[in-house]
Amino acid sequence: MGSTEFLEEFTAHLDSNVFTRTFSFSSAQLPVIAAPVSDLAGRVVLIGGLGVVIQLCEHEARGRPKAAELEKWFASELKKGVNQIRQTRDLISSYDGISLVNDAGHRVWVARAEPQDVAALLVHRTVRAKGHVPPRYNKSRAAGFVHIMSDREYYGIREHLITPSELVDYLRFRQDILSRPFRVPANVSEDALLGQYLFEELDAPPDARYETAGRTFRGDPNLWAFSYVLQNLSAQIARRDAESVEGTYQPILTEVARLGRPELRELRTYLRLSLEAVRADRFELPYRLTCASTKCGFLVLPGSAEFRLRAREALESLAAASKYELGMDRQVSLAMWRSGEIIDIDWLYAEGPNPPDETLDKRLEHAYPFRTVSEKG
Repeated sequence: MGSTEFLEEFTAHLDSNVFTRTFSFSSAQLPVIAAPVSDLAGRVVLIGGLGVVIQLCEHEARGRPKAAELEKWFASELKKGVNQIRQTRDLISSYDGISLVNDAGHRVWVARAEPQDVAALLVHRTVRAKGHVPPRYNKSRAAGFVHIMSDREYYGIREHLITPSELVDYLRFRQDILSRPFRVPANVSEDALLGQYLFEELDAPPDARYETAGRTFRGDPNLWAFSYVLQNLSAQIARRDAESVEGTYQPILTEVARLGRPELRELRTYLRLSLEAVRADRFELPYRLTCASTKCGFLVLPGSAEFRLRAREALESLAAASKYELGMDRQVSLAMWRSGEIIDIDWLYAEGPNPPDETLDKRLEHAYPFRTVSEKG
């Protein structure tokens, strides 16, 4: 484990993201059911059957270390860190499902995660030394594939990969490309690998030019819209009591976090288009997306300023009709409208069966309130 300062900084970085703030836990929270575990990795992120085990290590050298010193340190830290990660993954895979308490004091139900869906990551903080190239990964029969990156590299990829599912998906790509027969050239940085992933040229050979190309995504308006809406959601969570957070907002976060990149891309586009409509004070038909793999529907309803007087009623009515028509097990819905210079957002989560409803059938037949739905997954 790194220094207390490094751990506090890393934890603060996790807390700056509404997903990892909700679904990351200290390994001390993990109950040991059978034999005692000698040492565990520092942090785990667990959500919707996916997970990442994270171990921190820091080389606290005075001055600039020599390459040989760093190589010796890495060898020692890898041996210890990989063992901690292995024990943590084994412990997680032993749970059929578990209830944990996050750093905010909220109880979170964590579904069973298969071992192949729990990535392993060792994040290090070191001073560079001439002639020393830190390893990108470690692979062993006992622990499997363990990703290795610096804290700067980790913080950099998290600027683009906001949800846990995106991070896990990127780590899968990273494992694939680092496991190919031809070694990734030293001049291909983590930013270059990220750029290649963002451009979805997953089967192409790694190339340093992706580093420059990847920077074009920093100004993506869809990503900005997504971040804006998540900030609103995070602010609402901070104002709610534990019952509301655990019963409504955690399920919303879980469903968004489970979306793959194609579904997220579409949802982000709908959020941007809705924000543009709201800023122009236009009421528009809701945007809808269904995720076949999770049986969850999403509805985004942009409204004009005067819409705010009936926003909740309209959102509940349209969300119920959409969930019923599409036969979704769960539904995440939000309405947005202008209130002066502020954009207000109201969130709604619903789950359960969709029994026959003649009233809804007639309503959908005579006054259809939706545009064409997009189905993903």
